[in-house]
Amino acid sequence: LFIAKYHLLFMFKNVPCLFFSRQGMGSRGKRYFNNSSGSDDDQRRSKHPRSNYEKPLEEVVNDLALSSSLPTFKKDMEAAVERITKDYAANKARIRRIIRKCVIRAPQHLTVYSTLVGVLNSSIPAFGAEFVEHLIKVLCDYVKYLNWIDVEILVILICDLVNSRCVSADSCFSFLESFFHASQDENISQVGRDYYVYLILLAIPWVAGAFVEEIKVEFEDFLGKIDRYMKSRPSLDYVSIISVWNSDELPPQKEYLESLWSQILGLKKDGWKISYFARYQDDFVTILRTATPHKLPLFTPCVFKNPSKYPSPKVVFRIYGKENLLAKNMNLPECESIERFLLEQDLVWIIEKNYQQKKECAHLLVSFRKREEVSLDFLIVEVLFGKIFQLPKPRCAQIFYSSLLIELCHSWPNTIPQVVAQATQMICDNLDTMNMTCFDRFVDWLSFHLCHFKFLWSWENWINCGELNPLAPQRMFFTELLCDCLQLSYHERLVEVLPTALHKLIPEVPLPKNKFSGSGADRLPGASIAQHLTQALKEKCTPEDVHAILMDCPYPDDDMDMPFNPLKIEVLTTAVLVSGSRSISHTVAILIKYMSVFKEFAADSKEAQIHLLQTLHEVWFANEQRIMIVVDKMLKMQIIQSLAVIEWIFSEKMRGNLMRHYVWQIVYSMTTRLSRSIKQIQEELDKKQAEEGTMSSASSDGERSSEVSAIQLKLSAAQELQKAVIFTLLQKVIILLSEHLLQSDAEDRDSHTGWFKAIQGRMIQIFNIEHKSIINYADELSSYLFTSDIDAVITEPFFNYLTMLK
Repeated sequence: LFIAKYHLLFMFKNVPCLFFSRQGMGSRGKRYFNNSSGSDDDQRRSKHPRSNYEKPLEEVVNDLALSSSLPTFKKDMEAAVERITKDYAANKARIRRIIRKCVIRAPQHLTVYSTLVGVLNSSIPAFGAEFVEHLIKVLCDYVKYLNWIDVEILVILICDLVNSRCVSADSCFSFLESFFHASQDENISQVGRDYYVYLILLAIPWVAGAFVEEIKVEFEDFLGKIDRYMKSRPSLDYVSIISVWNSDELPPQKEYLESLWSQILGLKKDGWKISYFARYQDDFVTILRTATPHKLPLFTPCVFKNPSKYPSPKVVFRIYGKENLLAKNMNLPECESIERFLLEQDLVWIIEKNYQQKKECAHLLVSFRKREEVSLDFLIVEVLFGKIFQLPKPRCAQIFYSSLLIELCHSWPNTIPQVVAQATQMICDNLDTMNMTCFDRFVDWLSFHLCHFKFLWSWENWINCGELNPLAPQRMFFTELLCDCLQLSYHERLVEVLPTALHKLIPEVPLPKNKFSGSGADRLPGASIAQHLTQALKEKCTPEDVHAILMDCPYPDDDMDMPFNPLKIEVLTTAVLVSGSRSISHTVAILIKYMSVFKEFAADSKEAQIHLLQTLHEVWFANEQRIMIVVDKMLKMQIIQSLAVIEWIFSEKMRGNLMRHYVWQIVYSMTTRLSRSIKQIQEELDKKQAEEGTMSSASSDGERSSEVSAIQLKLSAAQELQKAVIFTLLQKVIILLSEHLLQSDAEDRDSHTGWFKAIQGRMIQIFNIEHKSIINYADELSSYLFTSDIDAVITEPFFNYLTMLK
């Protein structure tokens, strides 16, 4: 009976919601949290809330945010202040640290904690001075160690403390001016200048009312300086490269600093009146009037010349305006309003501060305090898609955003699935102007999402795809989507859910092809050896046995002077891959077992490695996922080299696959691995050098120096390889595009075809993925590849991208 109940519970617990339909989508049950050990004493204690004196200090402060929406908030605040005041003398540093950590952990409740600090400052004047000094010290560390998310939160907190009469308005004004002064430093990059101005604009909505009331003239002059800075900024040509799309049918994608500045100007036009904030200070006006505001310690932001030290410029993703809402009674702030920015900021804070806990993150989003005032579901979906599509790189892994959207569909079943469906359709309608990097991410997201909802979708709307040109964006998208769905499911399932008219677009059954078996195979050279080797592999022969069998393979036309024997590689690769085709783990295991044989026949010859890769493609042409995995494993095993992979991808035999997503996934995975390897070696070198600096024993100086030298040589070799890969990759793309332009001119036809835009988009995708490496090689790339001899249509994206990296 117990087992039967368990299985029944498991069945209902895992019933998934439908993707785009309310039918079958029930709301989830209540959440139950059991933090106790389950004893009777624990259960009795949970029925009677503990007083503040029984709780740890961390819990007292944290609970204030939880009670901020309750009628008892004022009473809870007074009780928390009483408790903290009592413990302050013995726990000064700890209390400061607890409050600061609570703000960093839950910045959407920032005004709760700024009010707490203000009330504590009125009770304990020394607390206010010590707390702001603590904040400035921590802020300096955050800037030094590039913790920019928390820098933004602390800057806003310091400014909001003006409203709690803990910080004086003139001192806060000087604090913001320090960022502007840093932005004018001659050693700072343009990216750094823009970001420090962004920090100022980020804080203005929180403190503008106090500035206007106390230092209006100085504040107006300061806004004038910012306005002059905004008008004197260099060209923003790079915006088109990091925009999700360039479409007139959706709200414009504006550069982040321009967008926020226009929202600040709108706020100024409205007389700095803003109703968004939950001003808990209003409940304690009488107490706060008695508080003494404090001067902030002197603060000078660090200046970094390397633009990669700062957050990358970005474009504000927009998909929803009032014209896009599902119902007329739904409320959404205008795109140009400061309320829209502040709402998005709170949602982003919730998401990024809970990225390791998708269920808790979904719960916080669903229960957000503005839910009753605005159509929050639209904004949540827009923010999440904006994070998925953020260029050059999202802050969190895409899998988190995708999983969070699924969790929200379960948590908010009556609205979120419909909003996601509408957003998906709007994005699909604009695929022809979509950035190639975002195009790939959209394919990955939708296939992952459909997998979790039994692949139920409005497939009928895509029937006309079969009649489109294979290079049409909608046809390319649908082809890649089906390939990804096949990797996450199985062939029969796609046949089952897709309309009959779309069956011709379903990829082939992902089985290996063995040219050495079947009818007519006996006439092929090496067929008998391949069959012998396949049988030996089934009997788990040793690498030495494999080597002995392959020695009988003849050279083509008995040409013994060839650098490698192609027949040996064909027989070995085909037999090993077919023998290990049962699963991915079988494939990896057999590659590891016979790695030495592959290395002997291919490791020393680039041509042999290219031939090996071509054979791999012939065997697994119907299973792109297996090709990607095998290439990745062979690179790790050093059977093949990165430059050989690039030569293979751009070879004549692979020309028809250049438009396929999996080919570029191989490239990007390879370049990303190289960057990761360089980072790891650099960290190892830094660690060794730090150890060498702290050790003073003369007896081991030579040994330590040799270790450091070895790591430096390893780092230099990795950097040279990365440089060679990036240069070769971009050179191949430039040659392809140049040949296309020349051929188009010779044939007097339009050169800006779908193929040209797609390949150029892949080049821009290389910039987005390897933007930190591109900075290091920018001068050499300009001198050797993107020269004046190359058509400006090809070089323009590169030079536009450089303006973003300076």
